[in-house]
Amino acid sequence: MPDEGDFLKITEVTYTLGHRYKENGIQYLYHDDVLKLFCTLLDNAKFRRVFSDKYPLILIDEYQDSYSPIIERFIKHFIAEEKGPQFGFFGDAWQTIYQSNKACGVIEHDKLKVIKKGSNFRSAPKIVDLLNEIRPDLPQTSAIDDFKGEVFVITCEDYTGPRRADRNFKNELPPEELKSRLNKVTEKIKQETPADEELKVLMITHKVLATQQGYEKLLDILNDGLRDKEDPFLLFFMETVEPIYHALNTSDMQLLFDTLGIKRYPITKKAEKNKWKELQRQLDEARKKSAIDVFEIINRTKLIPIPPKLDGWYHLYQNTPETIYASNTSIEAFLNLDYAQFIAVKDFLHPEAQYSTEHGVKGEEYDNVIFVISKGWNQYQFETYAPMITKKAVIPSGKQASFERNRNLFYVCCSRPKKRLIFFVTVPIDSTFKSFLVELVGEQNIFTFSQYIERKID
Repeated sequence: MPDEGDFLKITEVTYTLGHRYKENGIQYLYHDDVLKLFCTLLDNAKFRRVFSDKYPLILIDEYQDSYSPIIERFIKHFIAEEKGPQFGFFGDAWQTIYQSNKACGVIEHDKLKVIKKGSNFRSAPKIVDLLNEIRPDLPQTSAIDDFKGEVFVITCEDYTGPRRADRNFKNELPPEELKSRLNKVTEKIKQETPADEELKVLMITHKVLATQQGYEKLLDILNDGLRDKEDPFLLFFMETVEPIYHALNTSDMQLLFDTLGIKRYPITKKAEKNKWKELQRQLDEARKKSAIDVFEIINRTKLIPIPPKLDGWYHLYQNTPETIYASNTSIEAFLNLDYAQFIAVKDFLHPEAQYSTEHGVKGEEYDNVIFVISKGWNQYQFETYAPMITKKAVIPSGKQASFERNRNLFYVCCSRPKKRLIFFVTVPIDSTFKSFLVELVGEQNIFTFSQYIERKID
């Protein structure tokens, strides 16, 4: 932009993650800048000639998430004109779940040839049958022949207590009730399936997931800094303190070396061994308390080096505890959070985490999936929109975009499992939604929570 400084001083332009900035004569461009510049360049005939010569074949994976203005130009300048590169678009318009990013979704043009994929190499037959029920225009055949698969629904219609009335959560189970029921369902599924099979629990938003896992306050304070692992205290606890605590508990000296970043044996005398043992004992107690209790033990024992940035924040905690740390929260309030919240976040951010948001698993696959149909985000009401997929309900006027948003995420979640798909419905079920579920899985495969927990497998 004109007010961003003197561009006569720029000697190089390059691309970086993060944000746009200038440094030492270099203009660093952000990801979004590159997309917009590419659109502008595609409107130039000479650029298109050079581009076509350099890239005669262009294959786009997950095409439905492509930046719409770029696809529009590919169609206008190349595909419609039948010149330039040969394009191959691989993906599925029903898996467009990022519309807010100007994702193009379905691409339609009479010069494009559609090649449908008839075989499903991921999911067992019963899951593929369900996908065919949802989407009859794309019939698939399961390529899995050693396991039929399992699909069933667990409802909470047996719950008779008060439900929530707050915004975005109206008629939802109370948080503790939802947490208790989901934990029991999860444990039962683990007991009834082979130990080497992975189980993924899909929940509507990170906020709902955080409530379930016990780190809601931490998420409120850190917001995206939590998911992006940018917070220095979170990183220190997750990548240094917890691995060292685990190493001490399991006598894993290699993990201790690796975490401390040293090559020599850190315990060479009996006195040193006693110091590490004492640290382990103190951490046992402090981890049940607040983050500051854990930090002060690390600071006092001097066995684990503390990053300078955290030293600075600790100084502020001692001298000006009202200093704002993040989201209008003081450094004192932040460090007084239960340390259990940081432990819970560590479990979520681990690559093999059992829980994930429903948006976070596109393109992934798991042996068994619990698809939690709950409240928490006003853009998604599966109990209202899912029946419209199979024409059990009519799409209201002006709600096509809302329907497609719900349909696409519903389909993505249903197509993740390889062996078992379990719908866990925490919201009340009306007759329309019940009819839809019966059509999908059969009356005999719908259980209340109590019936499922008491169910015996032959």
